[in-house]
Amino acid sequence: MYKKEIEGWLKHYDFIFLDLICLQVAFELAYVFSRQGINLYHQILYRNMDIFLTLTDVIIIFSLGTLKRVLKRGKHEEFITTMRHVAVLFALSLLYLFVLQQGISYSRRVLFLAFIFYAFITYLIRELWKQQLRKKW
Repeated sequence: MYKKEIEGWLKHYDFIFLDLICLQVAFELAYVFSRQGINLYHQILYRNMDIFLTLTDVIIIFSLGTLKRVLKRGKHEEFITTMRHVAVLFALSLLYLFVLQQGISYSRRVLFLAFIFYAFITYLIRELWKQQLRKKW
């Protein structure tokens, strides 16, 4: 009779899943566009970076509250939130490469392109998904 709504961090599992897919697509596109090849996971450095980015992305989503009020935000507020999320992820990935002393081996072009692609793909997908959810209601 009464449907209980999901509370807490599982409330927006769809947005979390979409963000992770966007991150993978952006990382792969950056690797291809920087003429590194097609197989991103052939080199262990890029494979480790992918694992780091995925785990860190999830941690940032929960710790910064990136998805808090995601359905109520306007386009401008969503853009600001997405850029903040991407900037923190970018800074942590730079710190990761610095601490492991792998910055020399890692392509800066892949790193910058990945975050540019990620920022715009994620923003676009979030807005499109919010529109889809609003139509559903």
